[in-house]
Amino acid sequence: MGNKRLKRTILQVVNNQLKDPATAYVKEAYDKMIDMGYTSAEAKEAIAAVLLSEMYTMLGEMKEFSEESYRNGLEEMLEDYGLGGQEEP
Repeated sequence: MGNKRLKRTILQVVNNQLKDPATAYVKEAYDKMIDMGYTSAEAKEAIAAVLLSEMYTMLGEMKEFSEESYRNGLEEMLEDYGLGGQEEP
């Protein structure tokens, strides 16, 4: 993210989501990344990128926020990082 103010704001949203029981799926994605050795900053920035993508879609297509789409985006992100799917034996 190039704009520092936007980055700070989006990361604050991610921090809030990590604390909110209503968005436990965000914390689950974060925890998976931490468990695999990613730093807190790396995990939060990856989640922020998914959130930002959802926001661009909302604005570009004039759609309401879709929690399902956001969850799917996080799952795809985890797969891209090699953390998706079932755990290995």
